Amino acid sequence: MFNESNWIWLNTKNEKNSYVEFIDFFKYDSGNVLLNIAADSKYCAYINGLLVSFGQYSDYPDYKVYNSLDVTQYLKKGENKLAILVWYFGDASMCYKIGQAGLIYEVITEETVLAKSGIDTLSKKAPDYDSRYKNKITPQLGYGFCFDSSKSDGFMTANYKIEGFNGSIIKSNISRNFFERPIENLYLSDRINSKIVQQGEFIYKKGNELSHKMQEAFLSYQKVENTAFPTTIKSTGKKGIYFIIDLNGEESGFLDLEIQVDNECQIDISWGEHLIDGRVRANIGVRNFCVIYKAKSGKQQYLNPLLRFGCRYLQFYVHAPNITVDYAGIRPTNYPVEIKPYIASNILRQTIYDISVKTLRLCMHEYYEDCPWREQCLYNMDSRAQMLFGYYAFCEYKFARASLSLMQYGLRDDGLLDITFPTNFDFPIPSFTFMYPVQVFEYIDYSKDISLAEEIFYVLDSIFSHAIAKIDDNGLISQYPCTSWNFYEWKENYDGKNKYQKGFYDLILNCMLSYSLQHMAKICKILNKDEKQYLVYSDILNCSINTVFFDNITGLYKSFIGQDLYSELGNALAILCGAAKGKEELIAEKLKKEESVMTKTTLSMTIFKYEALRKVNESKYASYILNDIDKTFLFMVRNNATSFWETIKGEEDFSNAGSLCHGWSALPILYYNLLEKKY
Repeated sequence: MFNESNWIWLNTKNEKNSYVEFIDFFKYDSGNVLLNIAADSKYCAYINGLLVSFGQYSDYPDYKVYNSLDVTQYLKKGENKLAILVWYFGDASMCYKIGQAGLIYEVITEETVLAKSGIDTLSKKAPDYDSRYKNKITPQLGYGFCFDSSKSDGFMTANYKIEGFNGSIIKSNISRNFFERPIENLYLSDRINSKIVQQGEFIYKKGNELSHKMQEAFLSYQKVENTAFPTTIKSTGKKGIYFIIDLNGEESGFLDLEIQVDNECQIDISWGEHLIDGRVRANIGVRNFCVIYKAKSGKQQYLNPLLRFGCRYLQFYVHAPNITVDYAGIRPTNYPVEIKPYIASNILRQTIYDISVKTLRLCMHEYYEDCPWREQCLYNMDSRAQMLFGYYAFCEYKFARASLSLMQYGLRDDGLLDITFPTNFDFPIPSFTFMYPVQVFEYIDYSKDISLAEEIFYVLDSIFSHAIAKIDDNGLISQYPCTSWNFYEWKENYDGKNKYQKGFYDLILNCMLSYSLQHMAKICKILNKDEKQYLVYSDILNCSINTVFFDNITGLYKSFIGQDLYSELGNALAILCGAAKGKEELIAEKLKKEESVMTKTTLSMTIFKYEALRKVNESKYASYILNDIDKTFLFMVRNNATSFWETIKGEEDFSNAGSLCHGWSALPILYYNLLEKKY
């Protein structure tokens, strides 16, 4: 692959948040033609003015993923034009590991290279994207953008006159260790049928950052006379005007804007999931949900195929006395899957199931991401649940395999995995690392594919060689140093905010390691490898867990030594790892009680509680599990959820940053499939 192509870039330093345009021409006569392309960090490619490819697969500096796309349908006989816009991040986020700015491509038939990246590829800095605008949306998402329509050169159009372009330079320091995109391409859907739900005038307060101005702006409301497009909005004086767009439900995709203005003006744009503030919440702590579009005079259309929004609402602050909006909304980017039909036993469960499937799909792009709004990150724990849901909703395994394979490149020297994949952030969650072997076994169990386990066995081996070495003379492992995040779930005492104490033992971490060791033993048995040592260490841990953590008075396992704290998660894991052998039924009865000394599980970890009950006596607890799900998710449905929330508190959680679409909350898919028809 790319035998005649080179990594290329401008003859400049790797500038953070930079946008670069590339142009190449090639002749076409007949036959099928492929475009093979890769970039750091994101790209969108056009042939003869038509968008043909977008969305660099998330990779690592030494694991470069290229996309291969049949572009024959976009070609004409004679000369054709390839135009590529590359956005280089150059700064760390939880979805990106810093690499060298670069682009590589080739346009090929079976026998001929029609075009290739090299010194003759024309390139220049994009004039319309301002690289000086370095507003970070969130630590997970990285930079927003500032686009100036009046400076746009239309370089991707078929009839563009070449101006200001020069040849490119070869980048010889970028890996040529190429891998083909392991999953299908996303597809760009038609415009959402959005509507205007609020409009009026605004005045910004002086000072502060843009997102604060948007959040704190003085708003005066006008009656919305026309919710559909096109519509014209006017100010009563010299104030700016604003309008809010409702997508009629949670969506994830690219900003699409078609407007008319009399003069050049700036439009500040924010996006979010609710209107509880009477506006779209542009600023939440360190999070800044804002981008800038600088409009030229007249009619214009803008689609950004590089930055994906997750939201239900868009708010536009227009620094002009009037605007005609022909369209404002989102073009969804979806991963192609076939949804397995499911007929529930009643309307409520059918509604819950359908919303669950939508929730899962909205968190399914390059990998299983946690939420489309403020993070878009691949986590071990979150994705483990999402994979299980996906096995039932889609009967599809390629997507899960790709996510699991990507995680191997996040292996650290200490045997832990990175917090997300890919990332530069040095803050791993040990309990999440222990979930990785569980995910891998479940993938084998559902797909019957053992090749992944063979591919990443060195990762599993490293995880356990380090973890087993950490088991001390007491037969337990202590918490990891403060350079790690000892997180279990979003509850006080379990969120990893407690000060690290050397030699401090906790129940959940040891149960998770024991549980993980048992799954490693199962993987070894499948691969005809020796599984005995993993079972031995699991038994050692289970024995010590019983000795150290079990409280005879309450009949429960304490979360921490010397503290009268108990959790549903910890006791559920004690059942699942086998430490609670002989005590399972008594603990199970306590798990189903409303009133209990145990800290309740949140939505993220309820799966462990349900699995523990199923392990003890599935037929006995099936109705409890189903009714508990009905009750929890009915609450969200009654509160107008179009996708299911991160926690039951909804938007008010995490200091008003609670996500209203989170992958782990597609939980009903799993248990309706497992239990509803059976019981």
